[in-house]
Amino acid sequence: MKKKREFVVVLLFLVFVYFFLASFFNSSSASSSSKSRSRGNGDGFNNIQEKKTFDTHGDGLFFSSKNNNKDNIKDEENLRALEEIFLEEESQSSVSADPLDLQFLGLQSSLGGASSSCKFQFEIASWRETRLFFALHPECRHLDKCESELPSQTTLSKQVFDSGGGGGSSVDSRDEKNEMIIKHSTYVKRFDEDLRYAHMATIAKMKDERMILLYQAAPAAKKDVGGSDGGGGDDGNGGGDGGDATYYEYKLATEGLQDQHIEYTQSKDLEGKRWTPPVKLPIYNDAAVWSPVVHIDNNQVYVFYSESTGCKKAIPCKPPQCPKGEVCEVDSHAEMCHHTPKSLWVPGGDIKYIKSIGDPAENKWTKAMTILSQDEGGGIPKVIANSLIVMKKTGHWVLPYWREQQNAIEDGTCTRKPEFKGSSGPDCRWNKRSRCMTGAQPFSGVLVSENRGKTWQPRGQITQSNTSLIEGSIAELNDGRIIQVFRTRVGCLYKSYSKDEGKSWTEPEPMPVPNPNSKVFLMRLEPNGELLLAFNNMKNQYRSRRGATKCRACRTHLHVAISRDGDGNEWETIARLEDEIGYEAPRIHYPYMAQKDASSVLVAYTRFYLGKRKGLTSLDQGVKVAEIDLKSIV
Repeated sequence: MKKKREFVVVLLFLVFVYFFLASFFNSSSASSSSKSRSRGNGDGFNNIQEKKTFDTHGDGLFFSSKNNNKDNIKDEENLRALEEIFLEEESQSSVSADPLDLQFLGLQSSLGGASSSCKFQFEIASWRETRLFFALHPECRHLDKCESELPSQTTLSKQVFDSGGGGGSSVDSRDEKNEMIIKHSTYVKRFDEDLRYAHMATIAKMKDERMILLYQAAPAAKKDVGGSDGGGGDDGNGGGDGGDATYYEYKLATEGLQDQHIEYTQSKDLEGKRWTPPVKLPIYNDAAVWSPVVHIDNNQVYVFYSESTGCKKAIPCKPPQCPKGEVCEVDSHAEMCHHTPKSLWVPGGDIKYIKSIGDPAENKWTKAMTILSQDEGGGIPKVIANSLIVMKKTGHWVLPYWREQQNAIEDGTCTRKPEFKGSSGPDCRWNKRSRCMTGAQPFSGVLVSENRGKTWQPRGQITQSNTSLIEGSIAELNDGRIIQVFRTRVGCLYKSYSKDEGKSWTEPEPMPVPNPNSKVFLMRLEPNGELLLAFNNMKNQYRSRRGATKCRACRTHLHVAISRDGDGNEWETIARLEDEIGYEAPRIHYPYMAQKDASSVLVAYTRFYLGKRKGLTSLDQGVKVAEIDLKSIV
């Protein structure tokens, strides 16, 4: 311990000497040179004119210092922040080897300034980089509320299976307690030669106690000699090579294809272990349909979904040149090209629903009814993802939704492909507001029906300046309030409350629950009102800005947590569904839950691989259902 303290003192002294000497030589050179070189806000992290990097005592501590003409140097603030980190490490009897590279992560200045909005790449920052950010920006400490992993008070151990290269040996840490809680885990639909994409599952209990499950699906993206290319979306996959006129090579899953549709199946037993063959829902759509949400009213099945309307994914024909680690805005006059493949629709559009006529097994449904169109509210796609709730006091239906704008161009207006070198004409340019890029504000809210689905009204405009809030999930609390939790980009979930059925909402605030920018599902347990949350229990996606990755773009550690405090403030993990990590980038995510009885919950979720090797060949991909026994928990 004494040696470690001496090491810290020496390290701080050397850092101070470095800054002092750098300041001295900079000021000397400024007086003798027509090109002044100064250090820039004292933080050493933005507007680089001259970059210096040093490694003190080989501990992996890196700084980027720059020169500009400002005199308000704040080296002392940086030193105090470093001292705070080192003292914290010393108290934990460990000195981290993580490097500090805040310029890459977007820390633009010291206290205040360009970083006052708390924008920072938390999802790929090391522990020390995150600590230094909060030391320099105490006004952003609210973002430090969530843990890197939500702890478990039931001492559940992880089951980790390495899907990496080579032989892919696995490590299985068996946990008898976890195995008792998870009664079974069953595939409802596996990927096969005809279907390479199944996602966004929704599940509910019907009146006869059996379960119904739906998901969005698409066939494999194929390519022949003259065919279109394949590619993946945010949650889909992409890759593979073409074939000839008689041979097709199946590609990885792709979302947003023209023939993306919804399939449904029903359980053959009460436990959800056996399921009927999936059937395509007879929706007469003109574009891709997205994210079904099922609701049972008496014995009638309602299926809510969104349908793309006229807008295809687009990318700049010449991507903007951004400094490393920064996100650049697309120029308003940039020339746009269709995404590859050019047939990909943007998520969302009009929100609609259909309902069953008679037994759902007969596959007879009403015509679709639009409850919120893309053109309403300034013209922006509307999307849903999580369950509708029925308010106990009023019986009103409340469905969470959000508005999301992606880069898009109107279908049929631009024929240029990215590889085309000539001029594409004015129809591809963003030189004016188009139907697909109206500039309407994205936000989250709810749709409310006071007459059991006949008419609907949107309520609420929930936003947060430092992150998007999407894929909201809601539950009614015992006092009649609604809590809504959101997927974010800052490493933890956010929540907001409404006491008037969605007309107004509290300021969104972070939760002590990590989130790797992935969908979660929140539900109320009956009869006592505990809250159950299915989520990816991880703050980062195992990504590295320096190339080395353990599990690039993973979404794993799919766990279930419970809150008993009545507000959703305190949580503990009660079950681990899957914890696979590896170089094949497993995506075990997008949970959806339904309560089977007072002591049992079913969790539906998706698993697939982004990596080509397993993504193209593994049978361990598709839609799964797991049953959780709550007898020892509730």
